[in-house]
Amino acid sequence: MAQDFLFRVDDAYNKDQLRGMARIDGQFMRDLGISDGDIVQIRGKKEALATCHPLHEQDKGRNAIRIERVIQHNAGLKVGDMVSIKKVTAAAAREITLEPMQNPSPVDPRYITDLLNEVPLMKGDECVVPYFSGHLSFLVAETIPAGNVIVKNEYTSCIFTKDPPSSSNDPSLDMQIRNVIQDLLKIKTMTDDELEGVIEKIRKIYDKSHADAFRYPRKNQ
Repeated sequence: MAQDFLFRVDDAYNKDQLRGMARIDGQFMRDLGISDGDIVQIRGKKEALATCHPLHEQDKGRNAIRIERVIQHNAGLKVGDMVSIKKVTAAAAREITLEPMQNPSPVDPRYITDLLNEVPLMKGDECVVPYFSGHLSFLVAETIPAGNVIVKNEYTSCIFTKDPPSSSNDPSLDMQIRNVIQDLLKIKTMTDDELEGVIEKIRKIYDKSHADAFRYPRKNQ
């Protein structure tokens, strides 16, 4: 039975960070009736959700489950703990209410929706998204519908319990920022030239908005 399988917690691969993923051996996935991309419930001291995928070839045969620190926290786990999982279902979220865990940042909630795309969540979870040179942390205060949900960026709306200031008074600048974030989501498939183009976009945006939080050194003219 599914509950007889125990996995030892290990950290996620670097490229899997902040993507809401769990990885186990492909044979264990087949034994548990789990397909690539299915949603699983991870049962530690608490419960957390993740999309399930096979381990990389170098880890084949291990009884490890690789999950990021955010999922470890949500499930009350640490590296080395033993944990069981089971396949579950999740509805597409219509709305997710997020409570910022630090002072609200100037960010459009649509950016957060894009960055959480395909991440399964439930009320009480902490979720973390990359934000330029740092990250933003939120507590999931409510979900519609209730229960297990998964973010779908074309369907889900994220709202904040505290309204962050708008990122600018210039709608065209907001759109430029949104486009850059969309580019960053594709960063692992970019060529060096494409990455340089994204960096140049960021330079121009922050030159225009006079932001102090993320600056590049400028050469003397």
